[in-house]
Amino acid sequence: MNKLKGSFMSYFLMYLCFYMALSFLSGLLSVYLMNKGYSATQVSFVVSMGLVASVVFQPIVGYFSDRFNERIVNTFVLIISALSGTLFVFADNIYTIALYYSVALGLFNSAKIVIERFATLSAHSYGKIRIWGSIGYAIGFKASGYIYNYIKPEYMFVLYSSGLIISIVGMLLTKDVKTQSNMQQSNDNQGIWHKDFITYLIVIAIFYGCTNINSTYLPSYLEFNGISVDTISTVIFYTTLMELPVIFFADKLMVHFDNQQLLFIEFILLIIQFTTYAFIPIHSVQIIITITTKAATTMLFIILNMKIIATIIDAYHQITALSIVSMVNSTSSMLFQNIGGYIIDSYSYQILYIVLLISVILGILIIGHCSFLQKGRLKYGRKIST
Repeated sequence: MNKLKGSFMSYFLMYLCFYMALSFLSGLLSVYLMNKGYSATQVSFVVSMGLVASVVFQPIVGYFSDRFNERIVNTFVLIISALSGTLFVFADNIYTIALYYSVALGLFNSAKIVIERFATLSAHSYGKIRIWGSIGYAIGFKASGYIYNYIKPEYMFVLYSSGLIISIVGMLLTKDVKTQSNMQQSNDNQGIWHKDFITYLIVIAIFYGCTNINSTYLPSYLEFNGISVDTISTVIFYTTLMELPVIFFADKLMVHFDNQQLLFIEFILLIIQFTTYAFIPIHSVQIIITITTKAATTMLFIILNMKIIATIIDAYHQITALSIVSMVNSTSSMLFQNIGGYIIDSYSYQILYIVLLISVILGILIIGHCSFLQKGRLKYGRKIST
C-alpha cells in the first residue's frame, strides 16, 4: 500500500471513478424521470434542489476541510453522498427523489473542489490526471445507456455509490507535494469586488446557465426526436472524449489567443450548438455538432476560467473568487433549470433552444465590451497554473 501512496495510480482511481460516478447519477436523469411520468418542470425541480444543496454544502465542507484533515472530511462527505445515491433507487415521489438527489449531488460537488485541489498539488501533471476524469465520465455514460436499456435503470444509481467508494480509496492514497502558495499567480490587481470581476460573473452566469440546462435536457431532447437511449449514450461517450484534445492542447490555445478571443470562440460554439438544436432537425447533423462541440466547449471554459481569475484577481483572493464563481454557477443553473422546464412543458424544446441562443448572443455583446478580457495571452513556454 505504501508503494501506491502518491502514485499516479491513486490519482487515476480517484479521478476515473469520481467522474464515472457522476455520469451514473446525472447523465440520464432527465430520461429516467420523464420516462417514469414526471414532467420537465419536475425534473428541473429535482436538478435545482441539487444545485441549492451544492450552494449550501460547499462552504460548510470547505470550512471543515480547512480546519481538519481534508481527506478524512471528504471521505465522510462522499460516503454520505454514496448512501444517498443508493436511497435514490427507493424514492417513490418527487419530493423524496429531490431530497436524495440533492444530498448526493450537493455533497459530490462539495468534494469536487477538494478533488481538483489534490490534482493540482500532486507530483503529476494536472492534464494527465484530468483526462481520466473525462474518460471515466464517457465510460460511465456509455455503461448507463446499456444498463438503462438491457438491465435495470435503477442500477445506475447503485453504480454511482460503488464508483464513489473506489474513488475514496484512490483519494486516501494521494499525497500533496506542492504547496498552495506555489500554485498561485500574482498580478497587480487588488481586492475582489471590482467592476471587471462583477462583469465577468455575468458572463459566467450566462455560460453556465445555458450549458448546464443543455446537459440536463439534451438526452431527453434527442430521445424526443427519435434517437434511442443506447445511441444517445454512445453519442455522449464520444462527446466526452472530445475533452481530451482540449486538455492536451490548452496551453497552445492560451498562447495564441487572449481571454476575450477565447470567450468569443466559446460562445460562438454555443451558438452553433443551439442553432442546430433549434432549427436543424436532422439526426446526423445534431449528433455531429454534439460530439464535436459540446464537451470541448465546457472543458475549455473550465481551464480558461482559471486563467481569467488569475488575470483579474490578485493571488490572495483567487480561491475566494473561484468559490464565488462556483456559487454563481449553481445559482444561474437553478434559474435556467426552472425557466427551461417551464418552457418545455408549456411550449417545446425548440423554444427552449431559441431562448438559449438569444442568451448566448447577449453574452457575446457583453464580452465585446470587456476590454479587460483582452489581457491574458500566455508567453511561449509558460504553463497554465491549474
